[in-house]
Amino acid sequence: MKQCRLCGSTQLNHLFTAQNIHGRHVFGQEQFPIIQCTQCMVAATDISPDEAYYSKYYKDDYYTSIQLFGIMKNICKYMKKQVFKNRLQLIRAYAPRAEKILEIGCGMGDFLRFLNASYKCSGIEINSKACEYIRMNYPDIAVFDKRIDNDSFKADELAKYECIVMWHVLEHIEHPRIFIENLTKMLVNDGVVIFSIPNRNSIGFRLTKKWWFHLDAPRHLFHYNYDAIKKLFDQNVWEIELTKASKLEYLQDLGRSVYESLKTNISLWDKIIFVFIVPIFTVIRLLVSCVSPLNAEISTYVIRKTSN
Repeated sequence: MKQCRLCGSTQLNHLFTAQNIHGRHVFGQEQFPIIQCTQCMVAATDISPDEAYYSKYYKDDYYTSIQLFGIMKNICKYMKKQVFKNRLQLIRAYAPRAEKILEIGCGMGDFLRFLNASYKCSGIEINSKACEYIRMNYPDIAVFDKRIDNDSFKADELAKYECIVMWHVLEHIEHPRIFIENLTKMLVNDGVVIFSIPNRNSIGFRLTKKWWFHLDAPRHLFHYNYDAIKKLFDQNVWEIELTKASKLEYLQDLGRSVYESLKTNISLWDKIIFVFIVPIFTVIRLLVSCVSPLNAEISTYVIRKTSN
């Protein structure tokens, strides 16, 4: 990478080298440099996406859930419902008059189905299998198979929305400037965009680097912090109204990151490390989320469109 894909600066620092990592899973031995721009402070994965990139790193089963049973299934179901309720509270607080909601990167439509009784819901999703699933199972949800981050996207083909949401999407976007321009066109004046992203100012990123649970190289093309988000959303058009920690999503992410960085591949030692490390750092994660949200593992933003 010769220049920052966000601001164009050539002042880049190499932070570390990552593997093809997805959560706690490592796939193969590929290496991906993680670069930081000293101007806009965004970090990025040094890869140039092409058609082969999407077919290689986003398989058709990308949204397939891990099969859980018994108490773990019930716990995860409860946590997911609480996360959805928290998201709905944000929508009601910051877009109280919203009738139409668009979710970008809607996956299999779980959150839109949760909202569907209260709003006219639409989704955008580039995974064709996920789109097909939504159309077959939730015909009252309009879903569009489109990429927003290119110049060929026609925003006027979609409705104008009072609220646009996206959960763990922005970090996947190849051309964020174009993406934000098209967001502006799809949102009514005084509308809001609400989104969550992994936070590269987090303890997990700074402490565990290539083992960070949310690194997801090479699928996460950018690794944002608050300063980078401020620069991405033009202050003449957008106003950041809220930045908060997402406390319940991926609750064990910090513990998992630290555990993976300390693993010895000696079974007994690894079990001992896991038993001590994951609970301790899960508590630390919750404390940091409460007292220092700008250093939380996941950040949630509410940003309002103030002009065209």
